Amino acid sequence: MINAPLLQFLFYLLAFLLFFLLGLNSLIFERILYFNEALSLMGGIIFLKEFSKTELSILKHKVKRNPVLKWVILFLLWCVIHLIFSWFIKTSTYYYFRNTVIFYSTFSFFIGFFGLKYFLIILSKARPFLWVYLILGLAYPCVYLLDRFTTVMLTPYLVKKVGKMVFFILVILNIAFAALYESSTVIVVTVGIIVIHVITSYKVFRFLSITGLVLLLAGMVYFGNNFKRYNVAPYSVYGNTIAVSEGEPLLQLDLNTTWRAMVWYRLAVEQFPTNLIGIGFGTPLLPYIDNINSVVTDFGDHSDEHEVHVSGAHNSYFTIGIRLGLPALVFIFLIFRNVFLDYFRHRDKFGSEPYGLIYLSFFSIALIGLFNLMLETPTLASLFWIALGLVAAINQSIDSAASETDV
Repeated sequence: MINAPLLQFLFYLLAFLLFFLLGLNSLIFERILYFNEALSLMGGIIFLKEFSKTELSILKHKVKRNPVLKWVILFLLWCVIHLIFSWFIKTSTYYYFRNTVIFYSTFSFFIGFFGLKYFLIILSKARPFLWVYLILGLAYPCVYLLDRFTTVMLTPYLVKKVGKMVFFILVILNIAFAALYESSTVIVVTVGIIVIHVITSYKVFRFLSITGLVLLLAGMVYFGNNFKRYNVAPYSVYGNTIAVSEGEPLLQLDLNTTWRAMVWYRLAVEQFPTNLIGIGFGTPLLPYIDNINSVVTDFGDHSDEHEVHVSGAHNSYFTIGIRLGLPALVFIFLIFRNVFLDYFRHRDKFGSEPYGLIYLSFFSIALIGLFNLMLETPTLASLFWIALGLVAAINQSIDSAASETDV
């Protein structure tokens, strides 16, 4: 008969195996085999196991001592409120359940949070296989072999510890993947990782983040009159990007970025003030015309109705803010605030453990969400939440070790 510790190890072994495979190729392992749903279910089982047997006073202490855990639980509770509220305003039951990936995928967080010690063991065994697979992906570029986005989340795990030369090699690898798989997102992620790596303190990071946000808001205001031209013919459910960019050289530099900014502007303006509390699950982000298909995607054509219910704003955090309102956006902000505080506070304490690699991996997947679907799509959602669980567990582990040393 298998004893409990071995059974638990096998459970986490399976979970992290699915995690790595989903990171390598979500096209197959999610769109065909539904790994995200399996990971969400496994995370839900861990959640029930860990918290159902815990006394209320102990549970309060556990949540209080780890802010990220607290904000994740509050995010889940806010999702539950929207699940109930949205049932009465949804467009259809199908789109309602498609959108609930935002809710149920969050449970995969608990795989990382409670499974850090198992992950460290499994990572040492998985590293050679990652090397072989990623080199194969470089030698034979193919979207059916590697995911063009999430590969950057796995490159940190090719090494044992972050160093100057090692970091340089990781950057070169990311650039190679970006070139071979023609992904501008990977370039953006790589630049973001370099910036985070060279920043010396949380204060500097906060200053740069606030500056970036102010510049973004200033740009939205400055280009506001251009964005208002989105409804010039020919019709597109998202808007006419060409018309918006006409007469403004900056908006013509990269039409993909202009398209995103146009959509963000529309969602911020047209959905106000409903977006303050959230438009909910199963509702359209933008108005659409029935039986019209004005959007061409990489994965086949869908009706506009499908696009505005499923595809999101191509900024995952903005989509969360629109669907679940300001409270959810605040929870996401507080999660990131604590993650970065912990990272800069503990960066010199990682020692021989691959903690820095796990943080780099999380930052990579988090940066993808700035310009793509992530938390709202099953192809990427559980990758984000598991990685977040791992970094939250790292912080708890380091703080616990420090407390024992002080005693």
